[in-house]
Amino acid sequence: MRQFVICALLIVLAVAYVQSECVHNGITYKTGEQYQDDCNKCTCSGNGGGACTRRECPPKVCTYNGGSYGDGEQFMDADNCNQCTCTATGVAACTLMLCG
Repeated sequence: MRQFVICALLIVLAVAYVQSECVHNGITYKTGEQYQDDCNKCTCSGNGGGACTRRECPPKVCTYNGGSYGDGEQFMDADNCNQCTCTATGVAACTLMLCG
């Protein structure tokens, strides 16, 4: 009976230990630690998840060759040959074709 009680206690402690952290984007946080989730601030709540603010993030904008473009918007490069896309990170990604 004593071994059973010790084993049960160890299981309870192990579960409590596992539940005292959160994992977000592959990073482990301890209960009470704060982390950033896009434009929201989160606090590890210790149940495996986090409590986060619910702010709407402003749209990402790319500034490229004097123009401003929204997330996902496509436009032609200054060479009028390569096509660019404004990415979710606010960076323009352009094709690199040899233009003649």
